[in-house]
Amino acid sequence: MEKLFDEEKSLFRKKMNEATADRPNVKVIKDIIKLAMLKNSMKNKNSLKLVELYNYFGLDAFVDLIDIMNGTTISFPSIEEFKDTVKLSISYYYKFLKNKSWDEIKEIINDEEGGTNVKYGINCSKLHKFITELSEYQKFLDAHNEEIQNERE
Repeated sequence: MEKLFDEEKSLFRKKMNEATADRPNVKVIKDIIKLAMLKNSMKNKNSLKLVELYNYFGLDAFVDLIDIMNGTTISFPSIEEFKDTVKLSISYYYKFLKNKSWDEIKEIINDEEGGTNVKYGINCSKLHKFITELSEYQKFLDAHNEEIQNERE
């Protein structure tokens, strides 16, 4: 028999599975959840995006997402902003890990949307600085934790 939640990661999920144990078809309950979310979205049109996420992820993953967010409001990047992040990451990989030239990188990325070597160069330098600082901070934390552990022994 199908369960409402595939994974009982919390007491809530376990209780809801128990509450629906004698139901022959939990798909109807999942559809009612979707309808309730649609009703709630009438107050705020942006809430329709939550219904889309529910449809995309399914109940279990959607509840995981809700657990992570727990009422926090965030803004997602536009698709263009995310494309820039992907291009930046690929540029960084080829520049700093494979030592390619900017001309080679531009050819690899095949950026027909107007990305420039200067734009990627500046953003790659900023990302490299961030990664370097993060690495230094991690080394500091590791040394500090090792020092504390040595004091305990």
